[in-house]
Amino acid sequence: MSILTHPDAFFLQMLDKNEDLRKPALIVLAVGIISALTAVLVAQLSTGLMPEIGPLILIAAFVGALLGAFFLWFVWSGLIYGISLAFVGEGSFKRTLEFAGYGLIPQIIGSIITLGATLWYLPELSAVAVFPAQFSQGIQGVQAATNAMMQNPVMIQYLEVTSLVTLVFFLWTAFLWINGIEHAQKLSPRDAILCAGVPSVFYAIFLISQLGA
Repeated sequence: MSILTHPDAFFLQMLDKNEDLRKPALIVLAVGIISALTAVLVAQLSTGLMPEIGPLILIAAFVGALLGAFFLWFVWSGLIYGISLAFVGEGSFKRTLEFAGYGLIPQIIGSIITLGATLWYLPELSAVAVFPAQFSQGIQGVQAATNAMMQNPVMIQYLEVTSLVTLVFFLWTAFLWINGIEHAQKLSPRDAILCAGVPSVFYAIFLISQLGA
């Protein structure tokens, strides 16, 4: 895809076409489905706490991750568009939403890698998961078992790997957003960096802080 190798030229060419959210929506849907599969795998680790509602936990994890992808698409688009208004951007919110959706293509790759990492670590993670035996010990037993699971070296390594993947591919997405908002709102490169780059940097700093947590 030219957007991954020549994003500036890609978005410039897209300006000659009518605004269309269908392809961006499919991109977000792909991200959502892959993320939802990962969420279900991770949620399986906690179904042992309450086996009677285990299926509901898995459904909630799937739906939450799927809808979350669309929610974040709108939130980031709205944030970038709102900031662009301060720089007298001339484009529409729909165009910004469209270009932001295209910018999420790297997230498909990142989500696939995260899913693969989850499948790789899942057998070991399942071995340290919380089971009904801990649940029978009451809330304190569950909390102690959960804390022990989160502090397990396998879990820590898994979270570090997936957080690093998230960071790398988010930075790639942010780079595409900068190119996209520049053309969507007819901004200078500097203003585009301020609109999309600055909030992305703050989020990246948050992700980095989680790596060392």
